[in-house]
Amino acid sequence: EDEFERRMKGYVLGHDTHQDTAGALDAILDTKGSLTATEEKFRIGVAIKGMSPQEDQRTGGASYVFTRLAGTKRAGRFNLVFDKRLLLDPDTISYRSDHYGRVEPGFLKTHRKRSIPDWIEASKGTSNETLIRNHVPLAEYLEEVNVGSERERAKVLRVFRKHGVKSIRGRRVEDV
Repeated sequence: EDEFERRMKGYVLGHDTHQDTAGALDAILDTKGSLTATEEKFRIGVAIKGMSPQEDQRTGGASYVFTRLAGTKRAGRFNLVFDKRLLLDPDTISYRSDHYGRVEPGFLKTHRKRSIPDWIEASKGTSNETLIRNHVPLAEYLEEVNVGSERERAKVLRVFRKHGVKSIRGRRVEDV
């Protein structure tokens, strides 16, 4: 983990909600406070949205939450940034490009990236994907929320207040 922290300094693991950040956080907090995979949403009765839910179900990726890697200079392209140590979880799958969450064993064997040099290389492209099994709880993994204006920031803070969230990972939500 020390080598990982040293060599991956400046890299982020993020998710773009493709919608209003406050609205996305409100929906996440309404459903147990986790960014949740399509299959898990189906199981618990939550509306299924996203970029390609049918394709994700066909490839097996619907059991995963989709994130991407980037260097710090591009971190702002993500609404939500998570603890990059999620990469170290043995169930996490990274690819250099978008494969709609394809998880067949033969494909994984030839395409899955599991090393620090692989993750660094993958981060150079904007369509890399890192799949995290089932869900990503905000309370455990959220590092920052990116917004484009003070008005958006105020909306996000109202959402956290609405749900009674005062801190995340020991930090005040105002600092997240």
